[in-house]
Amino acid sequence: MRIPLFLLLVLISGGLLHRETGREPFRSMEESFAAWLSTNSGRPPTPAPTVMVEIGEEELTRQEWPWSPLDYALYANAATAFQSRVVAFEPLLSWENPDANHLSLLRTRLLRAPQVLFGGQLGFVDGTHPPLPEGIAVLRQVFGNTGKLRDFTQVILQPDPALRDAGQIGFENLFLGRTGSLRRMPLVFRYCGEVIPSFALRGAMLWYGVTPEEVTVTPGVSITLGSEVTIPINEAGEMLIRLGTPLTRFSYDDLLLAAEEIGQGRKPAVPIDRLKDSFTLLTRTDRMAPRLEFGGREGSRGELFALAVATIQNKEFAQPAPGWVTPLLMVAALAVAALLARATAFGALTISIVGIGTYLLVALSCFSATLLVLPLVVPVGMILIALGLRYIAGINR
Repeated sequence: MRIPLFLLLVLISGGLLHRETGREPFRSMEESFAAWLSTNSGRPPTPAPTVMVEIGEEELTRQEWPWSPLDYALYANAATAFQSRVVAFEPLLSWENPDANHLSLLRTRLLRAPQVLFGGQLGFVDGTHPPLPEGIAVLRQVFGNTGKLRDFTQVILQPDPALRDAGQIGFENLFLGRTGSLRRMPLVFRYCGEVIPSFALRGAMLWYGVTPEEVTVTPGVSITLGSEVTIPINEAGEMLIRLGTPLTRFSYDDLLLAAEEIGQGRKPAVPIDRLKDSFTLLTRTDRMAPRLEFGGREGSRGELFALAVATIQNKEFAQPAPGWVTPLLMVAALAVAALLARATAFGALTISIVGIGTYLLVALSCFSATLLVLPLVVPVGMILIALGLRYIAGINR
């Protein structure tokens, strides 16, 4: 095979890869690469005003699950006393036969909090579609195609009716990627034609003090929260999470002990000053709680929600590189292919390994400096195809 024809075939393959990048399996490859960059880049993550209050093994040894409204009232009281801006609950606040006095106490404590966020779940039902319950925001400023947003027809889990006037509801539905790993957080869903926020987006709206009327949604582009922040999203309304963001963590017992110590005029052992103006989330982290895989490790659902809100608070969003970058990378990959065509068999393999390794280091450096995600499939794919064609065609063998 002549070298000009060889290079033409490599260039055509690059164009085909570029055209198919938005489809599976290449889309999942690009998302995995973006998650890898976010996890491994040298960009120092910024601490966010998000606090996880964990229900762990010790708490469940003392008080078995499910907890009563009184247990949640103690958390709400302490978080409010320490001036949390948003008091959030990842566990569903619903009981079959709750103690009326305890439920009333919880409602009273919640009404004293600046903002309260409950978790809920969406599902499906055949036939008539019930209206949205109170406490669920509807986003009216929606532009573009919403056809790829996750669509639901029923609210299957929601807080006790006695609590619904005390806070807002956000939906905790999550979706595993093709690899079984969570890389993105859904921020909006469709419910019977309406666009509604997820738990993470509703939490960010409450923390920023943004009303539903101030939210603009453009699937495949961004979600804008008033003048506060613009969040890049894909066509399914999902945001890439900055998994390395540091979170402040307290145990449930530590939070209650800190409140008791303050009441007795003593200095708490935990840094309660971080609760002020924070998004404070109560969540289970014990061994029996549902576990998810993200960022190469396992964590709780609540940790993933906290990381998503923290990403929005810090405005650290991974964004794709501008469109003109891909043609430049195709030219660079073509130059590498030209070297492969003229190298020995061993030299071609060495050039390929060095070229791909160098590109990964460049992509890491670029992400660390700008949070831009360089493409993976086109440049690396062109080099691998060139290497394969070189051996198949017998160039310089």
